[in-house]
Amino acid sequence: EIVWCGDRRPNGAAYCIAANRMSNTVTIVFRGSQESHNPWHYALRDQRNPIAMENYRGHASYVGLHAGLCTYMLQKRENDGTRKIDEIFSFVHAIGTELNANGNYNVHVTGHGTGGALSTMFAFFAASDKRFTSFYNNEQRTIKVFTFAS
Repeated sequence: EIVWCGDRRPNGAAYCIAANRMSNTVTIVFRGSQESHNPWHYALRDQRNPIAMENYRGHASYVGLHAGLCTYMLQKRENDGTRKIDEIFSFVHAIGTELNANGNYNVHVTGHGTGGALSTMFAFFAASDKRFTSFYNNEQRTIKVFTFAS
């Protein structure tokens, strides 16, 4: 069932959140751009790497992300200082814990085109958030991403 839709502006990137009560799955769906010309900026912007504290090959303190997508997901709002990604994280976690009070819920993310790129960025940051990757019954929960033409 669809439980939340965000960004209802005509030309804004939009997302919806759905819940599957039988499988304890929260799915975030990002819409692609509506226009034939994508208005996003094309330059890369350095952002703090959310997994910088881990030791892995090619370790970096910062990662280069698409500037337009970065602005949409990570820029702090003037009115309350929150970011779009924090808003979505809060909704997903609230819905997930409603599905299963113990926190044993799955997170799936999907999108097409620009929505696929937003899905990938969302999953990258969510994978570093313990609300979505904590252990349950000695198994680490994972985030699944399904993108198309992104």
